[in-house]
Amino acid sequence: MLATQQTTSAVVLDHLCAAISSVEVCSRPYCHFYLDKAFPDEVFNRMLELLPDSQYYAADNPRIHTRDDGLVTRNILSLSEAALAPLPEPARSFWSEIAAALMSMRLRQIVFARLSQDLSRRFRLAPDRLDSVPAYPKPALVKDFFC
Repeated sequence: MLATQQTTSAVVLDHLCAAISSVEVCSRPYCHFYLDKAFPDEVFNRMLELLPDSQYYAADNPRIHTRDDGLVTRNILSLSEAALAPLPEPARSFWSEIAAALMSMRLRQIVFARLSQDLSRRFRLAPDRLDSVPAYPKPALVKDFFC
């Protein structure tokens, strides 16, 4: 059974933090990692059930993702509070919980720690000072429409 919506954020955050903490970090051509099963199976299945209708998505960079016939081939749903507000329940609450996990300070700290080698070089800071770097997560659902 899926965790209640009050705990979905914590379940997702714990899962992501554990996955990122244990995954191999590749250093070439730059520090990065790949996640397999980034979300618990129950949460991922619920994500698929509660994917919003296309009407809630907006064009993602139409200058790049528009075909010659005018069709935008990449659309996103920002997981910001304002973008989620029009969603019907239970989708609004569920995706708000997912967004809270993805934008948490704890997740940011783990990602920054795992990628500290390149981030330190990029920002010219010692790894223990990376917390001073402002970061603005922009999670979104991407819906591709390649026709």
